[in-house]
Amino acid sequence: ASQVVAARASAVDGCFTSTVHCGYSYLAYTTKRSIVIVSEYSKTEQLIPFPFGETEVRSIAWNSVTSALSVAFPNSVYHYIPEIISEQETTVRRWQQVKYMRFPDIEIRQLAWLSRLGQLLICGSTIEIWKFPFNLLSGHSLTAKERADLAEEFPELLWKTESTNPVYYCAVSPDSRYFVTAGRCDRLPKLWFTFYEESDDSLDDPANDP
Repeated sequence: ASQVVAARASAVDGCFTSTVHCGYSYLAYTTKRSIVIVSEYSKTEQLIPFPFGETEVRSIAWNSVTSALSVAFPNSVYHYIPEIISEQETTVRRWQQVKYMRFPDIEIRQLAWLSRLGQLLICGSTIEIWKFPFNLLSGHSLTAKERADLAEEFPELLWKTESTNPVYYCAVSPDSRYFVTAGRCDRLPKLWFTFYEESDDSLDDPANDP
């Protein structure tokens, strides 16, 4: 084994994630000031500085179907999608910010994508599931019109419940049908199941497997 990245990663739980996009493996982790994306060739593909005013990242999560990347801070979530751009006479893949969500009344601790449902699980002082616009999940580069439309479209809150103890840990099953949450001190993992439309054949399409 050999060291492939030098930047010091955050010690916060949930600040490391990996995905496969267009046949290539990527991992992402956070440092004190940025999000680092590394390719399977041990190459730092991209450094994404924290948005202005944000200093404490809480969690990052990749959608395993489309590789949309979501980054949580205490009261906000930012969303990035992979796009092909021209750079120095070649084309490269870069994650571009396309969406921002503000949560002034809750404290966020963890994120996880219910990837096969196109929904994001947000955990902390509450547990919430949000459904996202198609353009954020389509897996293709956006046109100028699509980007403008997406900026105006807000995700839909599908479900929300208060948590007796703040949720510090969460994980989702590969088929997105179940997720588990746990607090820091209660020693009580809770298993949840999700509802989906029975007519949604995408859940059984092998092409959509994470």
